[in-house]
Amino acid sequence: TRAMKLLNVLDTQLGLLEIKQDINRKVKSEIDQQQREYYLNNQLHTIQEELGMDEGESVVYMVLPGDYRGWMLFFFENGKAAKVELSAYRTTSNRRKLTGAYSDKSPLRTALCLREDCELAVYSTESRVLVFSTALLGSKTTRATQGVAVLTLKKKFTLDYACPAEATGIANLARYRARSLPAVGALLKAEDSDEKQISLMD
Repeated sequence: TRAMKLLNVLDTQLGLLEIKQDINRKVKSEIDQQQREYYLNNQLHTIQEELGMDEGESVVYMVLPGDYRGWMLFFFENGKAAKVELSAYRTTSNRRKLTGAYSDKSPLRTALCLREDCELAVYSTESRVLVFSTALLGSKTTRATQGVAVLTLKKKFTLDYACPAEATGIANLARYRARSLPAVGALLKAEDSDEKQISLMD
């Protein structure tokens, strides 16, 4: 009937409209990302020029130390982490160039500045997650410290990155929590993965 044909046409048009809106959202997201990257790259370039960086040097992490209370935490590919007191970065002259900000014995995966101890989540390339309190890490005054073993790794796997536990979106943090270090962590469940969280937000 004419009414059924009209409904079919409307359904088709509605489907096309939804596809168009989905494409527009994705394009806008990509453009926004490109704009953010362009802005950040320009900022980094300006910072490099202002700091008089040498050829090949790049910005890894920036901190406003304030009163120098707190720590810098460095997580390395080999599963180690170093907790360095911010006071170790205090210089007597603003013009002095600071070198050796952290150990280069293993590639750096994550740098974080903490004002107080908290829980962090460490991810491995094996899709394992370890949640622990930074109070378990002893602080050092030597910037070049290689740190201590935090994540026990199997062969061919490395530490991927670390972030505040509250930022992970993991519902059951207790599953991944360790009371002592080093630890192997637990395999990441599907409901706790980034992909699952993204699909729930879509």
